[in-house]
Amino acid sequence: MTAVWACVRTDLRSRRRAWLGLALIVGLAGAVVLTAAAAARRTDTALPRFMVASRAPDALISPQGNGLGDFDADVAKLPEVADLGEVAGTPLVGIDAQGHVDPQLASPPASVDGRVGYDIYRPNVLSGRMPRPDRETEVLAIGTTAKRLHLKVGSRLTLVELSAEENNTNSFDPRRDHPRHTFTVVGVATMVDDVATRPAASGTHNLLLTPAWFKAHGDPSNLGYSGAFVRLRPGADLARLRQEVDQVASRHPEAGSGVFFSTYADRYRAERRFTRSQAVALGLFAVLAGAAALLIVGQAMTRHLASGAADHPTLRALGMARGQVLAASMIPAAGAASAGAVLAAGLAALASPLGPVGTARLAEPHPGVAVNLGLLGVGASVIAALLAAWVALPAWRTASAAEPASGASSGTATGWAGSVTRAVERSGLPPSAAVGARMALEPGRARTAVPVRSAVVGSVLGLAALVAAFCFVTDLGHLVSTPHLYGTTWDLGLDAQSGFGSFSPDQVGAVLASAPDVAASAGGQYGSLTIGGRAVAAVGLDDLRGHLFPTLLEGRRPAGPDEIVLGTNTLRRAHRSVGQSVDVDAGAGARPMRIVGRAVFPALGRGDFSATDLGEGAATTAAVLASPDAPPGSYNFMLLRLAPGADRHAAIVRLGQTAAGSGCVPGQCPAVTPRPADMQSFASVRWTPVVLAGLLALLAAATIGHALVTSVRRRRRDLAILKTLGFVRRQVSAAVAWQATTLVGLALLVGIPLGLATGRWGWALFARQLGVGSETSFPALAVLVMVPTALVVANLVSALPARSAGLTRPALVLRSE
Repeated sequence: MTAVWACVRTDLRSRRRAWLGLALIVGLAGAVVLTAAAAARRTDTALPRFMVASRAPDALISPQGNGLGDFDADVAKLPEVADLGEVAGTPLVGIDAQGHVDPQLASPPASVDGRVGYDIYRPNVLSGRMPRPDRETEVLAIGTTAKRLHLKVGSRLTLVELSAEENNTNSFDPRRDHPRHTFTVVGVATMVDDVATRPAASGTHNLLLTPAWFKAHGDPSNLGYSGAFVRLRPGADLARLRQEVDQVASRHPEAGSGVFFSTYADRYRAERRFTRSQAVALGLFAVLAGAAALLIVGQAMTRHLASGAADHPTLRALGMARGQVLAASMIPAAGAASAGAVLAAGLAALASPLGPVGTARLAEPHPGVAVNLGLLGVGASVIAALLAAWVALPAWRTASAAEPASGASSGTATGWAGSVTRAVERSGLPPSAAVGARMALEPGRARTAVPVRSAVVGSVLGLAALVAAFCFVTDLGHLVSTPHLYGTTWDLGLDAQSGFGSFSPDQVGAVLASAPDVAASAGGQYGSLTIGGRAVAAVGLDDLRGHLFPTLLEGRRPAGPDEIVLGTNTLRRAHRSVGQSVDVDAGAGARPMRIVGRAVFPALGRGDFSATDLGEGAATTAAVLASPDAPPGSYNFMLLRLAPGADRHAAIVRLGQTAAGSGCVPGQCPAVTPRPADMQSFASVRWTPVVLAGLLALLAAATIGHALVTSVRRRRRDLAILKTLGFVRRQVSAAVAWQATTLVGLALLVGIPLGLATGRWGWALFARQLGVGSETSFPALAVLVMVPTALVVANLVSALPARSAGLTRPALVLRSE
């Protein structure tokens, strides 16, 4: 082993800069992969960890009357209930600049018993702190309300108190002298069930007032609502709990005639699906980036090993066994791979605050640096092992060869490479261009051999990854910015009392009469259907004028109460296809319905509860979901599509005036249907693939630079001969620049088509999983910009190797040869 260690020390001493450069490349490539993998893991676990930290409720029990006190106390004693916290909707509202009620600042909740927000249903505080329970003027701002009103820690907010009459009639009389309450925002937060979905139109998630305020100002006869957030015991029977709650309500007349009972399991599953889709996409990128990085870095290490194999025949002739030569080659390579892997783990740990990504970032209970020692340790070990395995076979071959490996059987390029070099020679370009093309494509032989194929493969993979990422981002941007692609085929929507009331037939007629510029309209009912044992958010739609329906991917719209259209993912889970029948329960028992179409659904839902979303949901006729006591022709909401060329602003003003007298919340109707939660989620991270692919492109540029440095060092004799034949310093430097240009030019010719094909394939796969159409768009601008940018970067990378080549001193080099 003495001879082996002597060779290793000599190699490390003579090529220490090259080995250090390889270790840095391994570290950069590994950091990209490990950062993406760690962010994917953190994104996937953010919501479950938030649920634990939040002590998330399992159900909300809210009577029509007042449930505070004895009713809630009896509910807490039920055997299925493990814990309970009381909340009440205060009679406070926000007033906008025009003197109208702000619907997103209506009836902000107050923690009645000091448990909601503090012990149960704890929010994730993004900035600031929780309000002190004993301070009545402190308030917590939640979700999009804080963003919309630009509330931050220290902001002051004034709300007015409605009278009991105004509160009961959902009205506001500006002529009255209303009590005013001024609050100080001490924290901004998000709730566990509001991570990936829109806040309630009625303002359920807007502010959180303290128990001190409720104790000082709360009036049980003047509440917007009262409710209890409940945590259930393991294995609790929800059907039995619902029956027991109804029995408790029958003993408490103050609770009113009915109890609203809502469970959160479906909501949490939907939110987990949103964050998991982001995690899966990031994890898939980590796998693809890892494969690309292995090819790029592995090729660079193979090239470096081959460049040091010229002395192997001499070592064999001096008596070293093949195993000793192999060990002398592998030890520095394994050392560089291990050092790079450790560096990658360290960089990934420093980059951990980049995760989670997307909406999961709102759910992260412990933001900042989070070192996943298990993942980073295993990842670093895998990086070192894979790279060692990658170079083992080439190292064995070079150790066994009687002559140095060159990467080619001859020093002259043949086939397409020879055609390219001959074309450059005949093109009339300066001699330095022809020399540079030959240096890029001809591997050389013996001691001057340079494995050029690895440099070409590395640059192709880097550019292909960048083009594929731009394709994906372009298609995602096209989807996010094109409403009909995510199901919205209308311009405006009107919700009756935030979706909880309904438009009467006369009110529907009044809206249509006031909308002469409306080309098509539909009336709808919100609801939920049980399909295959799972609750599915659903809408029922009837045409009122023309034809209006979410975007159909297959089949047709329902024509009767026995037909249904499903989202792609809902259809997949039901193990059905268009044309087949499925058992559907709308509340009166399961019955078969024929699946007549597959559609993309926008966000259509009742208030803050489950809504349709892209591939999730069902649509049928309004009669299927209508309440039994609702008069025929009444609807929860209306959808309107304006005629081409219609004055949108005038139509909105006219419809708003009519809607205000037709059961629609003032200032909220008409409204644009919000993008589905999936769209909002992906829109927030749409540039992440480009950033990560850009790091791969930088890695490819680094490997090109490494290839140029290796080529200049290995071909010193050739460069010296060129200078002897008359090349001046500028021409020798230009030859190296042309070498880089040739490499990148070939990478563009191959990488752009490969990247386009990969991007299209990846988008088609992603769209199919998302449940939308796979319509694509070409990133023409990105590709046009990429071509000159890549060439400029290549010449910048070649600057130092070109300068080194230009400084070659022929006498010294040829004398040493």
